[in-house]
Order: sequence, then structure tokens, then C-alpha cells
Amino acid sequence: MMTASRRSSVSDPYSEWLGIAGPRRPPRPHQLLGVPAGERGAAVLEEAALRRMAQLRPYQVVHPDECSRLLNEVARALIVLLGRPPRVPA
Repeated sequence: MMTASRRSSVSDPYSEWLGIAGPRRPPRPHQLLGVPAGERGAAVLEEAALRRMAQLRPYQVVHPDECSRLLNEVARALIVLLGRPPRVPA
């Protein structure tokens, strides 16, 4: 089992894990998903969110709290940009 002493802290996971530069933290929704500011296509936004989540998942074991926070931020960014609640499987 990993102890707190073995977990290292990440100074800026937006920059280190997602390549998002800049002083704004948290980033704006489009920036967080890595799409242009005017993008409104649902399929494009959903695919971008899936790509970002795939980028973050490798960090879950070593940085569970920081990674979970960013995964939740990506999900919220998608919801905000779609302008509707997420789809619920039947």
C-alpha cells in the first residue's frame, strides 16, 4: 500500500499533465478540453473530454487526489460546454 510519504506532490498538474500553460487556474472549459474557444459540436467536445481523461488516468495511482480533481473538472467542463446534463445510460 502506498503511504502519503511515497506520494509526491505536483506543482501544476494542468501544465505537467495536460500541457496547459498560463496563470489562470483552473483553466476555462474550452482550454481544459483543449478545443478552440468557439467549438460547440457535441461530438467534438465529448471526444476532447475523453482524450483529456485518458491523459490523466495514468496519474491516478500515484496522485489520486489531484488526478480525481482534474477528472471531475474535465467532466464539469464538458457539461458546461454542452449546456445540458450528461447522458445517463438506460
